[in-house]
Amino acid sequence: MLTNEQQNIRRSGIGASEIGALAGLSRWASPMDVWLRKTGRDTPRETTAMRRGTQLEPVVLSIYADETGETVTAPGALWPNGGTLRHPEHPIVLATPDGVVCRDGAPAWLVEAKTARAHMGREWGPSETGAAPDVYVAQVTWQMACAGLPRADIAVLIGGDEFRRYPVAYDAELFAMLLECAEQFWRDHVETDTPPAIDGSDACAQYLATKHARESKAIAKADAELENVARLLASATLDAKAAERIIGECQNRMKAAIGDCEAITGEGWRATWKTPSASKTTDWKAVAASLGATSEIVAKHTTEKPGSRRFLFTAPKD
Repeated sequence: MLTNEQQNIRRSGIGASEIGALAGLSRWASPMDVWLRKTGRDTPRETTAMRRGTQLEPVVLSIYADETGETVTAPGALWPNGGTLRHPEHPIVLATPDGVVCRDGAPAWLVEAKTARAHMGREWGPSETGAAPDVYVAQVTWQMACAGLPRADIAVLIGGDEFRRYPVAYDAELFAMLLECAEQFWRDHVETDTPPAIDGSDACAQYLATKHARESKAIAKADAELENVARLLASATLDAKAAERIIGECQNRMKAAIGDCEAITGEGWRATWKTPSASKTTDWKAVAASLGATSEIVAKHTTEKPGSRRFLFTAPKD
């Protein structure tokens, strides 16, 4: 759990785990995610994958130590602020490495711990080759620049049992390109409190839902640009419906092939068809009635929660 001081520090710059989003390398985050966080507009959320990654980080570092024979030191034991570093020349460049390997009591290289599901293993090259996903290479490059170190090892546990290691050497040209992205983002969006361009991310949908929480009775008139957007949306909607039909057919054909089994496997892929665990729901109105609560008492303790705005698009007819 970060302290208020650590949270304030991280809001004052771009962290290593955020630079990939600004460089267009991340599939999980967009510039809007970063902007909401830096301007205090985000709604902190933790997905199962994020929670598992945090829980397994010490495990991955322990496996790395066993595999390499190195001792991994927590960055907080070497640097202040829980191990969060700020670049000496570029104040917005921040990084909090997962681990550090020392030589003669001084930091020698960094270790970044990752986890990946089994089917994601194909995105990682053979161990020792340095062929880690670009988003993670950008992350450790940002960290090395902050720490002033020439090397980082990315350690990943794939599918819970396969360990791989990727040595990454510091690349000054890559850091310069990443820095340019970060400085432009900070200058154009954070300092001016101007949101990034509208994109298809969940963060952007969250921002718009918060900014325009309630509608008026007015009807806006589209300009030429929005007419193009409407045509694009109509075309994409038709493509999505066609894709849904194809997906549905493929899923049913696989279900037929699975039959009474629980899964089927092929070359690099796996499909399952299993019954989920039973879920339980409680009818609290019935519980109240069984305890003698009248409809008036139920009504007294019932509040109406306003719904959120729902977007609906009607495509033009051919």
